[in-house]
Amino acid sequence: MTKKKIYILFQTLFWALIGPIGALAQEAGSGLASYYSKRLHGHKTSSGERHDTYGFHCAHRELPFGSMVRVTNTANGRSTVVRVNDRGPFGKGRVIDLSLAAAKELRMVGRGIAPVSLEVIYTPLLVRDARMSLLANNAAPDTGSFIVPPSLTYQELQEGQFKNNRYYNSVGEELLLSGICLHADNYGMLENALDAARNLEDQGFTPVVIEPREDHGMMFYRVLVGQFVTPKQTPKAVRRLKDLGHSALLLRYRRHNFND
Repeated sequence: MTKKKIYILFQTLFWALIGPIGALAQEAGSGLASYYSKRLHGHKTSSGERHDTYGFHCAHRELPFGSMVRVTNTANGRSTVVRVNDRGPFGKGRVIDLSLAAAKELRMVGRGIAPVSLEVIYTPLLVRDARMSLLANNAAPDTGSFIVPPSLTYQELQEGQFKNNRYYNSVGEELLLSGICLHADNYGMLENALDAARNLEDQGFTPVVIEPREDHGMMFYRVLVGQFVTPKQTPKAVRRLKDLGHSALLLRYRRHNFND
């Protein structure tokens, strides 16, 4: 293959990759969001991943897999962050399909759909490198069609002082815990997790714990409640959590070393 053919092939692949991003940034900033049925938990998505109803994922028609999107419910101002790992939705007027965990964070469960605005906050490394290469050579097309990447990875932006797989209280102090706890909910944005934790504290739950977790380079936050020795101590707390609309799943705190 000649150098000219190689160049043409590379150029074709490059614009096939970049083109959908530009189109989306211009014309798909808002619309209706829907969410996956819980029955689809474990089903294979278009990217090859298994759908996780408790994770923060979404389906989008054009964004590259791995892109991360801030979704805001314009009816109530609630936001979350999700990672694209599937294709869809294909219903008229719908711009994104959310996991059940993300839909709960937006408080749209039960309504089926909600009006949302979308903001792409991270694109995969290959796409960002291609854009930086164009800028370096003064060859970038209309910059309004492209997403400017953050200087830090999305995980670093989200994580801050809260480190992956550690336990914290609502003021950011690290905790060393053992025994059994109850899982309240997952949140894609730290501020929502903190808000939920403070509300649970106001309801008399103690301790209320935030556990940052990492999933394919993005952070989400589990809110956990209580510290029990045996499951027999949990029924009253389980009922109270469920009455407040939380999941109340039984979990066990992991042991960890503060020097990790």
